[in-house]
Amino acid sequence: TEGMQLATQVADEKQIDTLQQLQLQYKHDIVPILPMIDEALPRDKKQTEILAQLQNIASGVGLHITSISMPSPVGLPTSISQTIAAGTVLALPISFQLSGSYEQLQSFTEQVESLNRFTNITNLAISRPDKAQPIVYSISLNAYIKP
Repeated sequence: TEGMQLATQVADEKQIDTLQQLQLQYKHDIVPILPMIDEALPRDKKQTEILAQLQNIASGVGLHITSISMPSPVGLPTSISQTIAAGTVLALPISFQLSGSYEQLQSFTEQVESLNRFTNITNLAISRPDKAQPIVYSISLNAYIKP
């Protein structure tokens, strides 16, 4: 039984060493990127921030946002109200209209794709009811939230 106790002690020490190495690896590799992860997939909707980013991108490429809408909260507003389940995360759907040229739209979508927050365009409709006016783009996108 003394041999079994020694084997158990050696196994326990190896497990402790492994856990200490994992803890060091976590502190070295994961802790520094946690702020980036929280920015890319925040724990609340941060709707004002994402709307400001979209407005800044649109203005920067010369597009004009003519309207914007999001789902109404059900009950009292919370940090995740207005969101819908999207797999293992939540999505804040945002719909808006832009007017401008096709080249401006390309620049807009490129910059939306490179936002620091996970988003994706879910729908894009293009119309030009009046040839004398700029093209109108109706866009729906999801901004994702960690549940």
